[in-house]
Amino acid sequence: MPNIKRKVDIVSVHINSLSGGVTPTFNQLLSCIEANEYYVNGKLFELSMLDSEVQGVAMAFIETTQDSDLPPVKNKQSKELTALDINPNEEGLAFANILLYDTRLNVLIYEINRNGCYLGKLKEWIERRWNENHEEQEIEINFPAIIRRNEYNRVIGMTNYRKLVCKLQNPTQIVYEMNNHSESLAEQIIRQQAENGIQTGADFVTIEQNCTLLRLNPHGLSRDFVRGVADFTRNLLQRTRLRQNVETIEITGYSIDPESNRQKIRTIDLLADTFDESFMIPEVQLQVNLQREDRKAGILRLYERIAPELRQIIRA
Repeated sequence: MPNIKRKVDIVSVHINSLSGGVTPTFNQLLSCIEANEYYVNGKLFELSMLDSEVQGVAMAFIETTQDSDLPPVKNKQSKELTALDINPNEEGLAFANILLYDTRLNVLIYEINRNGCYLGKLKEWIERRWNENHEEQEIEINFPAIIRRNEYNRVIGMTNYRKLVCKLQNPTQIVYEMNNHSESLAEQIIRQQAENGIQTGADFVTIEQNCTLLRLNPHGLSRDFVRGVADFTRNLLQRTRLRQNVETIEITGYSIDPESNRQKIRTIDLLADTFDESFMIPEVQLQVNLQREDRKAGILRLYERIAPELRQIIRA
């Protein structure tokens, strides 16, 4: 039987107390929404905790029932379109997400399913439910992405920068996020380009800086500028609702090759610094369930494979 790939978000969990009170744990927040349905925009969300055989690891399963904006059925021969034979008042299409949370590392692995419950929607659900029932203990949750250190450290270790390409999506949001704080030279340039993009109606803005040949421009790009752009985009990548704004961040420069001890030019893609992981489950043409056990086994295998690297990053 063929398998299909289920991509995941790998993030840490930051819970901020808005009232200065005792901050609940993420496990407490998950328990808060267990068996409490959440309906929004034609989708009904339900969460149930799963038994976990791994110490310090919590697991949960989210079922999403969609009862509006349902697609039609198409006959392959006649090409005729007909409505789904269901009663939307009683039935809907079912989708799933599974999550795994390591309490010691504070790492959440969350299945991405565009038809199910997005991570941002889970945040909204938890905050609304908890804050409604704990008015004196209100909280806010953020899910910053966990960043691998290898590529970023290679950028910082470069001895001479020759080219930078940074492409950002949604300049309006970029400018909004930059308000009310002091800015480096790099951030001033990013803001200027984003504001120009807003004025011209652009969806993307690109900042590209190049140098001529090394013998003509031996100093290369400003180190403060390149590192400033790298730090700014890395910060975006670590914030759940902003990381999709980074379309491209590539830096070309010279670094010392440890084997030959000579300068070597290379291009580093900082987007490769985020975890791009997935797990596999069997592909089923006509599903009769949400493959809960397959999802559980798949995400556990993924966790066991990447846990050593996560421990190195978190405890570094």
